[in-house]
Formats: sequence, C-alpha cells, structure tokens
Amino acid sequence: MTQTLKKPIKHLEIRTYRRLAHIYLDNQEDLQEVLSDLGISNTEFDLLALVHANAGIAQQDLAAGLLVSAPNITYHVQRLAQRGLLERTSSGKFKCLHLTPEGTALIEKALPRVIQHHEEQFSGLSREEQLTLNHLLQRVKKDRDRRKKQRKNKESIST
Repeated sequence: MTQTLKKPIKHLEIRTYRRLAHIYLDNQEDLQEVLSDLGISNTEFDLLALVHANAGIAQQDLAAGLLVSAPNITYHVQRLAQRGLLERTSSGKFKCLHLTPEGTALIEKALPRVIQHHEEQFSGLSREEQLTLNHLLQRVKKDRDRRKKQRKNKESIST
C-alpha cells in the first residue's frame, strides 16, 4: 500500500539537503539517458570533459573535479584507455592523461548534448538566479570544507 506523507520533515536543513539530493539523483538519471547512445556513463563523460579541458592533467588531480573516489577514477581511466578514448603517459612519478582522436571526437559530440540538457534543466531560472544559486552552493561547499578541516585539526591534536 502506498501512503502519502501527511507532514513534511520540519527541519529546514534536512528538507534542503533532501531536495538537493533528489535533484542530483534525478539529474544523473536524465543525463545518463542523454549519453546512453554514446556508450559512456556520466562519470566517464565528466572524466573525458576534464581531460579535454586540461590536456596532460595528472590522474591524481582528477579527484578534485570528479564526484568519485580515487579507485573509481582508476577503473574509469583504465576502461576508457582500453576503449581507445584516453591515453596515459608517464611524467616522472605521475600518469598524465590525454584524449585520443577518438576520445576528442566523442567528447565533442557529447558536450553539446550535455550543455543543452543543463540549459533545459535551469531554464526556469533567470541568469541572475542561476548566478545566485551557484554562489550559494559555493558558500555551502566552502563552509563544509572549512568544518572538515577543523575536525581533522582537532583529531590530529587529540591523538
């Protein structure tokens, strides 16, 4: 039996978090549909787009721009390299990443689709509202990073 919630969660912070999480999950699903016929996942699109914009980026530097763990990055890099979309070159102790011509062609085909998807996603907001939303989300992220750093500092002092 399906039951409709009669009362929303009363804490604004929890409601806000849940709304962001739902939007993220819904968008991931929609974006996968946009990319499905290209044979790449959302994570692989992000990885290819970052390497496209930052040719020669060290593999470990991708973590800052991707929403996945280091082992997942390694998995996706290997998978894309096996498919001939990405190449890894050694530069000292680092693995630097470059798109192959096939990888470049794929990302150049995917980018307009993803841009259009995001334009539609935010079409209900004016440019000013999008800038405000982006600014607010940056503040939330910056504050979260500050709190995390403080917790780590406290832990290192107490041990």
